[in-house]
Amino acid sequence: MTIGLHGSNEAGETKPIATATTVAKDISFWGGLCLLICNTTGPGVVSLPLVAQSAGWVPTVFGFALVGILSFLSCMFVCEAMTKVPGNDRYQANVEFSQMVLCFLGRRYQALVQIICFLALQTTIIASIAICAQLFDNLLIRIAHRTCGIQVYPGAAFVCVSEQLSSSSPFSGTMIMSTGALIAMILIVPLCLMNLSENIWLQTVSCVVILMIFVQWIVTFFQHGLDTSRVPAVGSDVSQTFGSILFNYAFITAVPSWANAKQSHVSPQKTVGSDVSIMTTLFVLVSVLGGMAYAIPENSSMIQAINSSSDVTTLSQIAGYTFPIAALVTSIPINMIVLRYNLIQSKTCQRGWADVLAGGLPWLVAIPCMTGSGLTKAVEWSSLFFVSSANFVIPFVLYIYSKKYRARLMRMTPADRAIQERLDKELCGTLTAEEVEAEMTVLSSPACDVGYSGRSSGLTQSDEEEAEDCVKGRGVGKDIETGHCTVVASVDSLDHTVQGESRSVWSEKDLGGNGVVYSESLAGSIRPGSSAIFESVLQDSSSFSCKAASAVEPRTAADANMTAEFRYRMSHCAESVDSASKAADGESEEGKMRAIPLSSPVSGLAIAYCALSLLLIGIGATIIIKIVQLV
Repeated sequence: MTIGLHGSNEAGETKPIATATTVAKDISFWGGLCLLICNTTGPGVVSLPLVAQSAGWVPTVFGFALVGILSFLSCMFVCEAMTKVPGNDRYQANVEFSQMVLCFLGRRYQALVQIICFLALQTTIIASIAICAQLFDNLLIRIAHRTCGIQVYPGAAFVCVSEQLSSSSPFSGTMIMSTGALIAMILIVPLCLMNLSENIWLQTVSCVVILMIFVQWIVTFFQHGLDTSRVPAVGSDVSQTFGSILFNYAFITAVPSWANAKQSHVSPQKTVGSDVSIMTTLFVLVSVLGGMAYAIPENSSMIQAINSSSDVTTLSQIAGYTFPIAALVTSIPINMIVLRYNLIQSKTCQRGWADVLAGGLPWLVAIPCMTGSGLTKAVEWSSLFFVSSANFVIPFVLYIYSKKYRARLMRMTPADRAIQERLDKELCGTLTAEEVEAEMTVLSSPACDVGYSGRSSGLTQSDEEEAEDCVKGRGVGKDIETGHCTVVASVDSLDHTVQGESRSVWSEKDLGGNGVVYSESLAGSIRPGSSAIFESVLQDSSSFSCKAASAVEPRTAADANMTAEFRYRMSHCAESVDSASKAADGESEEGKMRAIPLSSPVSGLAIAYCALSLLLIGIGATIIIKIVQLV
């Protein structure tokens, strides 16, 4: 294995190493909170009072509390899984779903998860575009008493309409463009070409507007009057409660992109917890109070019920038209940006094609389909399978396998763990240019036969001087100063049979119980003709050292590659051993991002398995109910 600016493939050819690509990490707590609130708020909010009327307030409140907790756990688990990707323990890289799958599950499952996430985000974007275009067309009819568009079926024509139909769109034919869709494109397309941080100002404005509309609705409910008989404690139909509530929390796909762009001091727990708490409270109030205030027909919505009431105010009408626009115009660009990030980070395509697939393809599908009922049905079924999987199933699976991945690493020796993490960094694109430069600095120096382990203070003055010359002057770095360098013999001085047996030169069996290194354990491994001489120096029970008389040059290209591996081990062993010791004491830096606190009586894995089982049962039941209704 050659480590440097280029990696080698199976054919022995070299290729450039992929270093980490990062986004601007400047989203503050308030900016992130506004972003998540806007992404949590969707058009489904206006149908929530129907859920309360059919299920009753007890199942509704319980359902929101349960789904709110599950969505919070889903976010926290995916955030912790992100920190388990080597090179991203502090969100310093740019890690999306596809990279986590590649690291924890392998390339075989990466394509599957990428397809699920792609279809989930496309479903959400297409549905939002269609609704947004319909809203603008209806708003034009109300304000300008007219809206126009280009029709292709049943006949190609330029048509104008002045009345709203019973369906969502004022047009009856198949359109390829309408005035409302054109307005939506003008507003949305420039935003989706920006990055996440550049959209925060709009998210902040939209969040303030959305919260003001929620307050206006609640005031309207009390002004109109509440009838508790409309929302019993337990209603006649609770079958759709879980599914209807679940899809109002489908914002988890945006969490990795937000975590990549947040400021380093921003807490994921605090930000996501605030979002879930605020939105769950507002959802419950709108559901229960809205259901008590208005008798809403089955195929109608809360906004239509408010606008058709005799005491409707101008402010309520403005809120009714503003809410879907405020919720959709800001969430569509975010979903497009998240989709673009995933396509680029998974290396599915370059930036140009990612813009086309994320920002162009949804318009080509949404506009022709916005006048029929087929799009609504397709979105419903796609949401059941893809949106639910991407937002609630995949995060828990990633967390579970991230734990297995870390457990597998911890079973390795510190040197092998460092090498595996280095390979995974390159695989996942989290290897920084600074790390590559540091490796090249190490690899550009001659080899040193023996590394040193233990505290340098335990050596004699002459030993320290000789060690400093060997370690600092011959490419091992400053490991001797920290006292954490693994004792190894240069691989180029070992017999090839030993090289084939193990990648580790020393192991725990080479150490005596009193901390003495038995140099005899290498006696049969030294290659004939090598001038390496080992001398064991007794320190204490936790430290030891070795020194070499000389170094030998590698004889073949294979030896050179093995020497490169040895040098890499030596350059990283200080960090590896220190990290391993902290992990053993429960003080690992990685552990600072924990979905479940260490003080919890229940482990994170147990909670993840229980939550995943509950979600699969709920989603499966929702799908079965949908199928039964069709039959």
